[in-house]
This record gives sequence, C-alpha cells and structure tokens, in this order.
Amino acid sequence: HEYQEIPNNWLYKRTNPTVSEMIADFPDKTRVNMVFDRISDERPPNFPRLLHEYGSIAKISFEPKDGNNFTGLYGEGNEFGIIRVTFCAPFDGERSGQRVPFAFAAKFFRDGIHSSNIPTCEGPDREWNGRDPKGFSLFQHVLHTSSIIPPPIDVFFANAQNGTGPLSIADNTWYTQNGTAVEDPLSPLIIHFFPNDALNTKDAYEEDFRKELPAIPVNTTLYTAYTPVDEDGEPTICICHSTPNGEIPCFNPESLAGTCNLVELGSIVSRSQFIHSDYGDNGVLFKHYRSCQEDRKYCEYNQPIPEIDSTFTKSTNPNGTCVSRRRVDNYETCPFSDADNAIEGMELVDDSSEYCSTPNEHELEKMCPFAQALHPSFSSSGVPYPISNDEHLRSCEILGTTTSADGNTTTTNALAPQFPVVSIACCRVINEYFDETTQEMALQSLCNMDNCYSQFELAFPEVELETECAQVDPMPECKFGLQAGPSTIPINLGFVTEDCCAAAQTHASGGDGLTVICEDLGCIIAYESLFMQGQAFANPGSTDTLEDVCMAMEVERMEDDMAGNSTTEAEEEETNGGIMLRSGSVLAVLLVAFLPFVL
Repeated sequence: HEYQEIPNNWLYKRTNPTVSEMIADFPDKTRVNMVFDRISDERPPNFPRLLHEYGSIAKISFEPKDGNNFTGLYGEGNEFGIIRVTFCAPFDGERSGQRVPFAFAAKFFRDGIHSSNIPTCEGPDREWNGRDPKGFSLFQHVLHTSSIIPPPIDVFFANAQNGTGPLSIADNTWYTQNGTAVEDPLSPLIIHFFPNDALNTKDAYEEDFRKELPAIPVNTTLYTAYTPVDEDGEPTICICHSTPNGEIPCFNPESLAGTCNLVELGSIVSRSQFIHSDYGDNGVLFKHYRSCQEDRKYCEYNQPIPEIDSTFTKSTNPNGTCVSRRRVDNYETCPFSDADNAIEGMELVDDSSEYCSTPNEHELEKMCPFAQALHPSFSSSGVPYPISNDEHLRSCEILGTTTSADGNTTTTNALAPQFPVVSIACCRVINEYFDETTQEMALQSLCNMDNCYSQFELAFPEVELETECAQVDPMPECKFGLQAGPSTIPINLGFVTEDCCAAAQTHASGGDGLTVICEDLGCIIAYESLFMQGQAFANPGSTDTLEDVCMAMEVERMEDDMAGNSTTEAEEEETNGGIMLRSGSVLAVLLVAFLPFVL
C-alpha cells in the first residue's frame, strides 16, 4: 500500500472550503463517536478523515524506564507498536504565516484483546509559531495526550464527549502485552512526550515532514515520555495557571521542567523506517478514550453485523455493536430490534454486557475528576482559552548591556545566568527594567505585577524595588478581548495609558489607532507583539516592525509638512490599511494558538 508518489492534496492546503464548511458537509456528525466506540485497529468502510489526512507511519516499541510504578504499557513495555505522525490543524500555514502544529498517534498490540492507543498533539502555548524552517522539525516540539480543541472543531467533537480536549490514557495500564488484566493498575493522567533533540541536526527542514522522516535510522529513540506526580508519588496534572473558572495545565517544556515533578515512563523507539502508505492514512484506526466515559454496552447478535452497519463492531467479535449513550437517542434498546431497522434473520443473543472494551471501565478510570477541574476551554465548546500569549511561562534569561572601549554595545548575561520560570511578560519587563531607555515604563509594569515583583525581589535583593515603586504613578492594566469568529481571544498589553489601550484595541480590531500608538514609546513596546501577529496576515511578506512603521509615518508627515501639504485621507488609508490586524485574520491565529487535538 506504499504510495509511489507522496500525495500533496493536503486538507489544510485546500482553498475552497473553510473549516466550518467542511464540518457542515461531513455526513452524520454522530459518527465522530467512531474513534471512541469502535473497538478495532482498522477504520470502518466509507469513513473519510476530517483531519490528519496524510502522515508517515513506522513500527515502534515502548521501552519502559526501570523503577516507575505505573503498570501495563508503562510498566513492562511493548515490542509491537506503530506510530503515525501527522499535522493537527486544517489550515494553510503558508498563507497565514504560521507553522501548522504537529501530532502523532501510537498503537501497541496486545494478545487476544483490543490494542492500546496514545493520541497526542502540541499544546496551546506551543513555540516556533512562525515560518522559521528550523521550526518545521518535528523533533523541536513536545506533544501531549490532552490539549485544547478550538472552535469550530470543538462543536463537532462535542458530539462524542463532554470534555472535548482531555483524553484518557488509562486503558494502556489495564493489561499487559500478553493480554493479562492488571490486578491493581496505576495510570498516568497526562503524558508529555519530549522529542529526541539529537534528531535536530539541520538549520532548515522541509515543511512536509514526510520528506524528512525516512532518513531516521531504525532503532532510534523518537520520544521520551514523562508524567507529573504529586508529593506522594500519585498521578496528577501539573498546573501552571489557576483561574476563577478552572485550572490551566503546563504544556511547554520549560514550564514542565521548571515547575512540575515529572517521572520518566520510558521511550518510544523506532523499529522500522517511516513510510507513507494508503493503508497508514486510510486503513489504520487509532482509538481515543473519553476522560469521562459514557455509559456503554455491547449488543451481540446471532450473526455478523452487515459491513455497512459495522462502524461500531469489535474486530474480535463481528457479531455485535458498541452502543454509547452519547451516540443513540434510545440507549435502552439495541439496534436492529424494532421493525423499522430489523435485519432478516438477525436476532439479539445478549444485551447484558455493560461495557464495550473493558469490564468495570467506569471504576478503573481516574481521569474524570481532574478533567472536570480544568478551565471550561478544555471541556466545553465555544469557551475561549483564557491565557494570553504573554502569560505563558518560560525560563527567563536576564540580559544586561556592556559597552566596549570603541563604544559598541553588546548584550551579555551580565546580571544573572538564569531567572526562574516566569511569564513571558514578566521576563520582558525585567529585561526592560535593566535597559535605561525603557526602565521607566518597565518599572510601571513591574510594580503592578505581584508575582513578577516577588520573583524580582528574590533574584535581585540589592535593588530597592519597594522604594522605587512608591514613586511610580499607577497605570491601568490593558486587557481586552479580540473577536475571532465565534470566539474571543484574550489580550493583555500590560500597564499602559488609557489612550494607548484604547488605540491598541481600535487598531487590533481593524480600525486606525496607529497615530496614537506611535506617539508613545511605551505603547509601541507594549503593542509590538500583537502588531507582528497582524503583519503575518495583512502583509505576510513584510519584515517591518511596529517601530519601522511608526518611523515611516513620521518621515512621511515631516515631508508633507515641508511640502506644505497635509496627508490625504487616501494616503492615510494606504499607509495604515495594509497593516491593520483584521478580525477575520485573527481566526487563523486562534487555530494556531489553541491547537486542535484529535487524530
């Protein structure tokens, strides 16, 4: 089934349908339950992929780390697995100026029973978002077993489970490779797969990862799996942000390594070369598991289910079908039992099996309470992710400036070799504090950011920060929501003037606010990051920064003054119109930042 030529009609490259249109055209939306309720290693007939059309597939094994207390796959390993690498999101990365996020799904076979499966994707605070060719390397990015599904795809997957993003991986710990049930299973709640950095050997990579993967040697470690545990060694989900509405897990490698108690579970090792095949793309099914399992039962008959109706059959028992309360209107009745749907000669043998794959799966599953404690953006359709990009945690280098004898200024790690894991905004503010040109504005933010203030005092006790802050006039924190289709993106520019905040909100929404922004250096610095996201869509070929644009506007104004002419309305529109961050473009930013997760 290996392709003679790699298909390149990627879903995300198509220009005619939007994601919403593709979902609207997808037949029988309840069939999305297939990835949850079909107990098979193969996809049903006539079931096209909505996402992840093409990928690369290889044989793998899972090599467990000695000494971890987890059971099943993570305790004893598995020699017989396959992995399929693909993209998460259905959008055109080149047109949007962004990198399409990566994902993989793994499957491990067990004797006489259903296989174990691990679906993953990048998190909502992924790195290397732009078009830097080095970021196209699959092995730059940590992948996770739970993440966020953005609109409108979250509405589609809400047909299958209450929690659209969190998935369970507990089934992997309930059985050994030989199919024996584990007496007292211990399951991780979430797994973070750190890539093998040794595979990043080039400065530039093909965006189409399928051209890169076949070069990976057999018997190479691809990923190492880690899971967080609490102080008692019990499985948990490591939290980086707490909000009034729920918790936000850690996702990026720096916050995971810097704030979480991680236990190594083992490694995924390649046991063949990667290939690209029709069967890998359209034949293999990677099952998903709900974090809060639905009521399910297996209805068994006296003969095999007809192929056209076999979407929810077990590969080990073709005479039955899995019924979940989520999928059917009348859960109490088995299919084909009424006159309208009866099949000649088919009789119900037994409808008493209150599970589809594993006895006591409700009692064994421990993920549900943790999933329910997360922010609703992880579990409910239409709820925006509440953390802006600047609030994500990263390790922070504090850079100082030194001036050489010839007057040239160079940047060095003069002040501190490494600062603790803090928000991106905090790291930026502290670096700006130690820059004379931006110190005054940075002090305004630093004095109002409680957590950053305390981190600064611990790292730099010689600075009399309390005294300096007593002399600062307070400014309001600039927060607003940017509408993107059906959702709202949270924006936080930090502590700026009210005029700056209003102008930034106007310009980010498609209006003309640059004149006010460009008159305030602090406002330019605060708005720069959001401005550059808009540039990626409005002027994808432009490398101009906000400072460049403001300087060009000032030069044009001075030339007009010298010529005695005022800038016409048309010229202003030409100057400002091309760099407006249009709300329609923001949806693509949302798709990139909030990562769909399903495979």
